[in-house]
Amino acid sequence: MKNKQCKVFLAASALLFCATFTPLAFAGDDFYVGAGVGISQSKDACDGLGGAGFTGTCDKKDSGFKLVAGYKFTPYLGAEVGYVSLGEFKAVGTAGATAIDATAKAKGLQLAGFGMLELDEDFWFIGKLGVFSWDLDSSGSLASSSETGTDLFFSIGVQYDVSRRFSIRGEWEKFMDVGVSGAESDIDLISVNGLWRF
Repeated sequence: MKNKQCKVFLAASALLFCATFTPLAFAGDDFYVGAGVGISQSKDACDGLGGAGFTGTCDKKDSGFKLVAGYKFTPYLGAEVGYVSLGEFKAVGTAGATAIDATAKAKGLQLAGFGMLELDEDFWFIGKLGVFSWDLDSSGSLASSSETGTDLFFSIGVQYDVSRRFSIRGEWEKFMDVGVSGAESDIDLISVNGLWRF
């Protein structure tokens, strides 16, 4: 119940954020939207499968993508909301005499504050800290489940302003403790993003 309440709160915050700042987009170029693609990796994707006796293959990497909207309150501080798909992680093997074929998909909403440091003309360092409201859908030969939760995430990256209206951002994000208690995993996403200002 607590996780559901956190998810509703996060979604409501995202909608409120967009509703509040979208009208300001036409008053300057502090509002932006963006999209990115990259590679995700779940550090502990297959830990605990079938107990300690699991043997087989574990695909801990997949492609991921995200959609974001943000607003800069000052040239150096702002806030950002987004939807993130972290891809699919797979395990195929055995645990003793039991065959295992399992898949887990992770996605969610993020809300963060960020700071920027100018490194050179049109070239910035960016750091973010926020919360990630995640959904984890698991299916396989042993069991299927759908879990939700809210945990911290952070990121660092660099951004280049190609023009007044368009920027390219390279970013590494770490989503903490995605999964149920005792089977959590940190998930990393390295992405390249395009940002458009209005």
